[in-house]
Amino acid sequence: MKSLLSFFLSWLFVANCFANDGVIEYTTTPGAIASKTYSLFVNGKEIFVERFKDISYARFAFNGKVNVKINVVQSFDEYKLSPVSYAIPSQKSNNTIAFELNRSRKLIVQIKGIDEKLFVFADDPEKDAPKIGDKNVTSLLGFVSDNKGAELQTGGIQKAIDQVSKKGGVLFVPNGKYLTGTFIIRKNVTLYLESGALIQGSGNLKDYNDNGDNKTKKITYEKGALIYFDKADNAKIMGRGTIAMQGTKVKAETGVKIRTCNLRECKNAGIYDVVLRDAGGFNIHILHSSGIMMKGYKIINDLSLPNQDGTDPDGSNGVTVDDVFMYTSDDAIAVKADSRLCENVLVKNCVFWTVKSALKVGSDPYFNARNIIFQNNDVVHADRALALYAGKGNIEQVKFVDNKSEDVGGNAKQQLIVFQVSNAKEESQETERRGIGYIKNVQVINYTAYQQSPKKSLVSGTVSKDGALHKVSDVVFKNLVIEGKHCLSAEDAGIILTPKELPVDPNLPPKDIEKIKNSIAVENPLQAVENIRFE
Repeated sequence: MKSLLSFFLSWLFVANCFANDGVIEYTTTPGAIASKTYSLFVNGKEIFVERFKDISYARFAFNGKVNVKINVVQSFDEYKLSPVSYAIPSQKSNNTIAFELNRSRKLIVQIKGIDEKLFVFADDPEKDAPKIGDKNVTSLLGFVSDNKGAELQTGGIQKAIDQVSKKGGVLFVPNGKYLTGTFIIRKNVTLYLESGALIQGSGNLKDYNDNGDNKTKKITYEKGALIYFDKADNAKIMGRGTIAMQGTKVKAETGVKIRTCNLRECKNAGIYDVVLRDAGGFNIHILHSSGIMMKGYKIINDLSLPNQDGTDPDGSNGVTVDDVFMYTSDDAIAVKADSRLCENVLVKNCVFWTVKSALKVGSDPYFNARNIIFQNNDVVHADRALALYAGKGNIEQVKFVDNKSEDVGGNAKQQLIVFQVSNAKEESQETERRGIGYIKNVQVINYTAYQQSPKKSLVSGTVSKDGALHKVSDVVFKNLVIEGKHCLSAEDAGIILTPKELPVDPNLPPKDIEKIKNSIAVENPLQAVENIRFE
């Protein structure tokens, strides 16, 4: 009997160990401030919750199934666990929310009466993570003099990257804080951040270079970045650590908007899993590149700063953005074509909370955008969920498939859908950016909007001064569901098909908007849209 009891107790102990082993804790980010609003437990193990700006967030990895409990410091009646499309059963007991997870998720918890949101980043375990001592793995510690964030380490970081690039391999960033200005990722380098590693961008403008080649040594202006992928084929940033800017500080002191990362003329490069924080401008700009994979990272910004686009493919061919989380003050995704054609972009399985547009092509792809797919994304909040803006450039062959939106509104336009051709660039001072384009061949399939937007959606072409129509054409809405209703007409969906007063680019100064409106006269505005179908 004793033997049987002993066996049972041993089995129970082992089972309990395996249950706890299902939770993988990350090392706390250096200098992290604990949330005073939330605490979080996974399988009974407390996970550190960090306060950052107006939100808090927790991050961990796990195997199998785990029980999650969130304790809130004050009493509350209502809460929301997003994305709601996940349909995760949850229970409230006093000040605690409890639920189970059996797969990786990026969640947003919102408590009625509390402005501070909680982000829960529950990751899959890392596979084949590099380790110091492995072949072709080099530790950054051999190149820097400080990993406490006290002294600038730009030179050491750059030297390490250059060294690894000679033969290719992994530059391993151990736990610690590394203060730096602009550095460049070279070809065949994987920059791997351990979970407690923090690459901290300097708060001093002079530590950033203007063009990313480290030759001019000039102070940056407008489009500088902390990290450049400069013709960096087969290069990656990956791991479970954090890359943090001081965008709020630099912008307040200098007015300059420093980006987090610029990729330029790269092939087969990518960014995976890391946390990107506090950009001063765009978070990630992908210029003239191909075969780019962006996967699993989390973007968290200070919403008080403008122009913090999440991830912008620009003039690139073959970009995938997969399973990414973005919390941004400006567009989450904005496909651009500022200097050449942008094509073959896939954005899928992402979670977005943005002040502006979530799934967007534009504002104006001057050199055309085509073959763009947005698939299975959850828009928790946006001013516009689906947006296509054409000025001089053309937009064609766009698919929105299986996307969902929750709260849409609260900013400039407050519309679920905006597909708009503008004549704002008809008389542009720049010859190559002068003209009016079109939008055609767009499919919106299985789009579910849990709430209607405050203002009506818009599908609108425009007219040039000579009276020529520039249309939005060949658009199909298939299984469009708004607030539970299958919409079979524009009226059902609350969509305006070209108003009598044709809209213009909302980014123009008010005086220019008024000038353009006064120049427009449309006798039959519905001719500016063609073949708009609802099924």
